[in-house]
Amino acid sequence: MIKKYNNISLAFGIPGLIVQTFGVISQITIISLVGAVLLIVGLGYYAKSKGRHPAWCLLGLLSILGIIILALLQDKSSETGTQDIRPFTKILLVLFILIILALIGIAMMAGN
Repeated sequence: MIKKYNNISLAFGIPGLIVQTFGVISQITIISLVGAVLLIVGLGYYAKSKGRHPAWCLLGLLSILGIIILALLQDKSSETGTQDIRPFTKILLVLFILIILALIGIAMMAGN
């Protein structure tokens, strides 16, 4: 994995996911769209960090399913020095993130 692009992907993707979630919960379309664009840009850099074409970011249009598919793609980058995470560990990590997002969503809905 190319660390430079991975860091950029986190810088765009995490705020994008947060902004998009806030926009959906508050039902403000423009905020949701801004969050979606940030997330898609972040996914493009994530694909690039794995040695893939940035167009793989379009999997983000499939919502969480696309993000999971992108996370599980094999790393084709030529950068060495980083070990690829085992597939089972990736799946557990994705499930953990999904549970956290679900709990945040439930907490936000309960607050309304």
